Amino acid sequence: MRPAASWVTLALLALAPAAAAQTTPPRRVVGFGGGMGLGVERTSVATTNFTVLPLNVEARVALTPRLELAAWVPVGNLLYANLATQGDGTRRTFAWFDVFATWYPLRDAGGFFVAPGLGLLYGSGAEASGVGVEIPARVGWEFTGDGRSFGRALAVRPWVDVVFPSGNVDVGARYGVFVEFTLIGYVTRAAH
Repeated sequence: MRPAASWVTLALLALAPAAAAQTTPPRRVVGFGGGMGLGVERTSVATTNFTVLPLNVEARVALTPRLELAAWVPVGNLLYANLATQGDGTRRTFAWFDVFATWYPLRDAGGFFVAPGLGLLYGSGAEASGVGVEIPARVGWEFTGDGRSFGRALAVRPWVDVVFPSGNVDVGARYGVFVEFTLIGYVTRAAH
């Protein structure tokens, strides 16, 4: 009786990998979420500032299982900058957004990622205004479950800005690095 039981066990073990291979995780379609960041920045006039990104909102679209396009907006900073008044009582106008191409080189939709990006900034006050071009990048790790419908990402984000002011003000530059924590929920569909 033992040889028959061994054959049954071997047959079941042989079928187990095939069954596991058929249960592929779902594919991401779109994602929405937000997070926060902390960092430092340095300007071309040799000032160094500690910077907080208290509420960032992000939307993602999956182009392939390993490549996502993300739009990022620092909502907390925009609200603060646009609602605060300057010393003379006038309000400032500030806008900022970045777009990233997030690539997961090790596995589909999760784990280690590299995300080069491009961003635009606009600011104006009582006496000056300017447009900035930002070149950011993200390098980090996204922790996901098997369903891949929720992600938690921790990333380092170096960046450099070139600011083109209006008027007789010199072109300026800023650079720095943030550490970001992001939570994102994804809409998924069954993999084919």
